Amino acid sequence: MADKKTTPEIATCPARHFAGISARYSHASKSGIPDQWRRFNSGAPLAGAVPGAAYGIVHNFIEPDQWDYVCACEVGASQEALPDGHARLTVPGGTFAIFHFDEPIMRIDAAMGAVFGWIGASDYRPDGGVTLERYGPGFDPATGTGGYDIMVRVARRA
Repeated sequence: MADKKTTPEIATCPARHFAGISARYSHASKSGIPDQWRRFNSGAPLAGAVPGAAYGIVHNFIEPDQWDYVCACEVGASQEALPDGHARLTVPGGTFAIFHFDEPIMRIDAAMGAVFGWIGASDYRPDGGVTLERYGPGFDPATGTGGYDIMVRVARRA
């Protein structure tokens, strides 16, 4: 029997627009992500930012072991100027498997393993190569606690 962490909500989500700081990582270099978050969190709030959550967006897989990671906030579709070093990203709408985790962020590798283990054994497959980490208002970046969601765009297997 699956526990609540590995039993997602399946939801249809609209396209969303994000702005943030992007960097390329591999499994060997992903230890740089916390520093990327520190840079993102130390900047002034972005104009047009939707309050209440921050997002880690994993996308643009070039090699099996290389991807882009964006520390971001949701913004409107407008093209307001962004601070130097920031980029825009639109995540297409679609069906998402949404998993909630209460453990500290330092266990995110295990959480990702549980997410993709569930997807591999389910009637779904990843669709579109994007995974979102959603950090709501209860998340404390200083301690890495407060819970987070992992959202994977999925489609039913044929």
